[in-house]
Amino acid sequence: MKTETTEKMVHPFNIKSLAKSAACKIFLASIATAAFPAVAALPTIAPPTQGGIGGAPVQDGDILGTMGGYLKAGLLMLGLVICALAFIGMVIGALRRWKEYSEGRITVAELKEYIVASVVLMAFIVVLVGYSASTLS
Repeated sequence: MKTETTEKMVHPFNIKSLAKSAACKIFLASIATAAFPAVAALPTIAPPTQGGIGGAPVQDGDILGTMGGYLKAGLLMLGLVICALAFIGMVIGALRRWKEYSEGRITVAELKEYIVASVVLMAFIVVLVGYSASTLS
């Protein structure tokens, strides 16, 4: 029976890898220490003017109240953007219907029907956005 002996390979001392590792650690430490003064000089976030989610004014340093107030303002802006897109879509549709009327493909009654329906729908959208704004405040 043959016995095998395992000899550990002795790695030579690699100065390049050691120097590279030490240089990386020194670089990261210098970056970390240089960043601390920058954190101290950051400006404070201005609280929203319309208050937080419940409508109460936001106190200084109240991060959750500030986030809630800005979330409320963002939802209101989203509603206004959707309202504007609906208005643009209705105007484009009305121009398309006018072109069809000019070409003689539809009658005046169909053109008036589209315009009246778009005005009613636009008023409904504006009322919904206003209601959502009053509900959030």
